[in-house]
Amino acid sequence: ASGMNRCVVLKNMFDRLSEEATCNPNFFAELAEDVRSECAKLGTVLFVSADKWSNGFIYIKMLGEADAARVLEKMDGRYFAKNKIIASLIPEEQLDRKFKLDRLR
Repeated sequence: ASGMNRCVVLKNMFDRLSEEATCNPNFFAELAEDVRSECAKLGTVLFVSADKWSNGFIYIKMLGEADAARVLEKMDGRYFAKNKIIASLIPEEQLDRKFKLDRLR
């Protein structure tokens, strides 16, 4: 492992049991796209995905640590759809394993 902290998880981003999430088949894809465009203002985004079985978790992989740090700073404590976002760094191995990604260089 390169020891790079470039992966972020945003918690509290959605309620998977909400009407919106259950009725709109594109809900999670659209949400990931919104997050991607927001993060793209802060750096280079390699990967974004909403975990639809989670309690509102969205996983993000940025190009480098500085990019991830900006995402963390910008997103943590922000409100999204009336929910307060909790952002934290996660090990890259965890994200890769979760989404079965090949090691992105």
